[in-house]
Amino acid sequence: MAYKTEKILVVPAHKLFELGRWSGIVSDHRIAHIVKCVQTCGNFLDRAAMESDESYKQIIPYVVLTYGDNVFVMERADNASEKRLRSKVSIGVGGHVRADDFSKIEQFSADSIDWFKRELDEEIAGVEIKHVTFLGALNDDSNEVGRVHCGVIYRIELAHPHVSIRDEHKSGVLMPQAQTREKYDSMEEWSKLVMDVLK
Repeated sequence: MAYKTEKILVVPAHKLFELGRWSGIVSDHRIAHIVKCVQTCGNFLDRAAMESDESYKQIIPYVVLTYGDNVFVMERADNASEKRLRSKVSIGVGGHVRADDFSKIEQFSADSIDWFKRELDEEIAGVEIKHVTFLGALNDDSNEVGRVHCGVIYRIELAHPHVSIRDEHKSGVLMPQAQTREKYDSMEEWSKLVMDVLK
């Protein structure tokens, strides 16, 4: 699989899981360790190599957009750069973090969204933030994609519902959570895990 040439934020997996490997979303004492690990062990390495190197975890912001009881639901395009996720339904806006997203890696924080604003703006138009909630860190080693990624999960409550997709999604719409759950079986694995937390 060909990936565009870029250096992305990764951490050694053995450092990330020094307190034990977990599955699903955690929001307990391990968050402080994860943040410290990124700050002290984070590095920017070639994406093409990292996509198949399970000794590293790529740190991915994964953002759920909501407006009231509505969730922004997207479907990835058939030609999305991540072939393993093509045509999947997603409730998470996610992407790789680059060196120019930080002036210093020590700025990485679970409490700030500055480090993933570029990625959010590239994928979704019209976002005006009312409130941000940190939901936790996500790990899912059950599939090829998950084994090389670690998600940092946020919920953004929108100030207005007028948002639209850019980039490699072919559709995106706000829909009630109950209706969103009807698409559960078609969702990518991370979205399923986040949906379980939202309920």
